[in-house]
Amino acid sequence: MAPIFNESIEGKGYPSSVPRKMFQRPLSAEAESIDELHAPGDYFTMPNIELTDELVDSLFDRAGNVALLSAVDRWFKKYPKKWDDLSLLNDLGEVHKLTLSAPRISGAW
Repeated sequence: MAPIFNESIEGKGYPSSVPRKMFQRPLSAEAESIDELHAPGDYFTMPNIELTDELVDSLFDRAGNVALLSAVDRWFKKYPKKWDDLSLLNDLGEVHKLTLSAPRISGAW
């Protein structure tokens, strides 16, 4: 969410800007409890296995999700190279060329 947070709050009337930061931390850095969250970048997770199972099971109920997963499966490589052409085919047989872009980040937590 952090890379697009500014765009998310822009329409809500918040005037301040939030720096774009990447969150990539080793699992070993996870706090043992929510009470141990003290500084930016500290994190704690509370897995919900039942909700995860429900979301994964329902993922394949929507054709758009299946198409997206199929596209990801086609272009994913362990050592990514430049993607020259990426497109999706809709249910009407129309091909839509995709352009991949990401906002620049200003640092890491």
